[in-house]
Formats: sequence, structure tokens, C-alpha cells
Amino acid sequence: MYLGATAALLGAAFYWTSVSLLVYALGCAACCHAFVIAFEEPHLRRTFGQPYEAYCMDVHSLAAALARAEPRLGRSGSDIHLRAAP
Repeated sequence: MYLGATAALLGAAFYWTSVSLLVYALGCAACCHAFVIAFEEPHLRRTFGQPYEAYCMDVHSLAAALARAEPRLGRSGSDIHLRAAP
């Protein structure tokens, strides 16, 4: 639904060559993404628990990759490197 609305706004922006509509479409996409991260994903975790966590680990997305990443200190002690968990 969010992708469809964003695609429609982007299509309209390109059709009418409107920079303001393009900025509006990008802002709407950012707000939708923030809503999904801040509200929908925590709600799904509370509702479905471990099966949802397993699903997130199988889905190829930036959020899933960051969730699997494990911070560890580098040689200098100040660098943080991300390593994917097995």
C-alpha cells in the first residue's frame, strides 16, 4: 500500500515534471518508512514473537541486515565494525 501510494506520487511528479510534487512524494515515503519502523514492526514483534523474528532473519532487507549485525571493537578500540551473525 505504501509503495503503491509512493509510486503514484512519483509517477505524477515525473508526468507533470513537478519538483515540489517529487519532494512531497519523497517526504511521504520517508514518513511511511518511519511509521513502519516505529509502529508496525514493534507491534508485529509483540504479536507474533519468535516466528516474526525468524521471518525477519530470512527477509533480505536493510533493517534485517542491521538486526543481524553484531558490533565489535576494532584494533584501535574506537572503531566499530559490523559483522553479520551466523
